[in-house]
Amino acid sequence: MFGQLMSLQEAFIASKDAFIKGGLPSKVEATDVQGRAAGAKRVNAFSGEAFGQAGPIGNAIDVMGNLFTGGRIAFRTLEAGDVFFKVVAKRGELYKQAMMAAQSRGKKGDDLVSFVAEYVQDPPAHTMEKMDAMAKYVTLQTDLDTPGKAINTIAKLPLLRYFAPFIKTPYNAAKYAFLDRSPLGLVWGNTRAMIEAGGAARDEAIARVSLGTAVGAMASMMVYTGKCSGGGPTNQALRKSLIESKDWQPYSCKVGGQWISYAGIEPLSSIIGLWADVAEISSSSEILDPDFKFENVFEGTNKQIFHDDFTYDDLVIAVIGATLYNVSNKSFMQGFANFAGLIQDPTRRSKQVSQDFISSMVPRGIGQVKKIG
Repeated sequence: MFGQLMSLQEAFIASKDAFIKGGLPSKVEATDVQGRAAGAKRVNAFSGEAFGQAGPIGNAIDVMGNLFTGGRIAFRTLEAGDVFFKVVAKRGELYKQAMMAAQSRGKKGDDLVSFVAEYVQDPPAHTMEKMDAMAKYVTLQTDLDTPGKAINTIAKLPLLRYFAPFIKTPYNAAKYAFLDRSPLGLVWGNTRAMIEAGGAARDEAIARVSLGTAVGAMASMMVYTGKCSGGGPTNQALRKSLIESKDWQPYSCKVGGQWISYAGIEPLSSIIGLWADVAEISSSSEILDPDFKFENVFEGTNKQIFHDDFTYDDLVIAVIGATLYNVSNKSFMQGFANFAGLIQDPTRRSKQVSQDFISSMVPRGIGQVKKIG
């Protein structure tokens, strides 16, 4: 807590500077005009450089690009948010390590203050490594592992770049929610490695799984009581009719009689959404006992949760199905979902994919005006 609070002022200042000056948002991979890796430089799509023009023509294109994108506000906002959380994570970790080092040496009062100040001014190498790792982890920018690199290589093919413009963030978001903060993390992935390492790493890993599972269990309870929702029915016609009725909204919770979406608060939304989907799938099948009432569990009634014919295979199938359904409904996975549908049924899906491609060219502001009506 000390580290997080101490880093807030620095984070606000850095975020403001990032928004004003602009630059390279780390969540967007740097590419050249042909879509190949281009080192540390990202070329604005609507610019003279992107169109291969210089001089008066290039300047005119740059002016139009700034005008039609509101001064590149989308990327500036993205970078400001990214920088804010990176600074909180990075500098917060630095202050945390400084305080822990001071306490381990028995420092108190002015001696503690002086020690922390000197530590922050000239941190040791191992602390610098921890700072960088924490900043990447919190902002979902951890270097890709072997499976992630394989996916990223495939996604960089010319055709697939439209359907999957970036991989690192969604891949790390999936690991953050589905591995690090679910019971699966106890037996697999980086969380399992932390448990085997023991000590503070083990404590942190168990805390991640415990907290994520507790949040998920609460989300399931709220779905059973009608206060939250998952992805809803897979039947698109039924799903559309529910949305139009305004009495239901996907991946939302009811607050004061109004549905409020939680879909945008990644990676927390993945944790909530996964458990919400499991609850919906299980309640719509024969996994749960039809007389089960979640709110009565603590009253000692209706203790039977599962149906008489329930097997744990049913639950495993529900979890796998919910995971796939949840991932396919993510906004950053819509490209993959559209591509898969196009391969499966090119005759029926080609029109929809073409419309999505055309609509992606329309500025977000115009689309929002249309949505509002």
